[in-house]
Amino acid sequence: MQKMKKTFIALVVCVGILAGSNVCTIPVCAQESINVIGNARMAYIYSYGTNLSISNSGVASVSASVVADSDVSSVFLRVQLQKFVLGNWITENTWEGTYADNSASISATYQVSSGTYRTVMRCTANSETKTATSSTVYY
Repeated sequence: MQKMKKTFIALVVCVGILAGSNVCTIPVCAQESINVIGNARMAYIYSYGTNLSISNSGVASVSASVVADSDVSSVFLRVQLQKFVLGNWITENTWEGTYADNSASISATYQVSSGTYRTVMRCTANSETKTATSSTVYY
């Protein structure tokens, strides 16, 4: 009886160790799945971004660009110049277009009054859409 009890305890300990080993491999599998999903998210758009600068005379220089996979035949690009007014971002001006290429850029100027500004861009290539926001600029 004593030997059977020891054998049972040893069996329970072994099963516990094996179960603990299997539990340890679960995060590794989850990490691999996350990596595959993460790579799929950038299926068409390789790079994108927007920038804003304002001169001493109040001329805002707005820029945005997108580069997509070479298999993409057109991209949509929109950039908005926004001003912070009473706790909200209000759109001052918008530039946009659909371009028959896998890359596009917008570069524009706009006269602004004193305040806090930023640009927000949105680009689309095939079914993928990305957005970016510039740094905030005070004038």
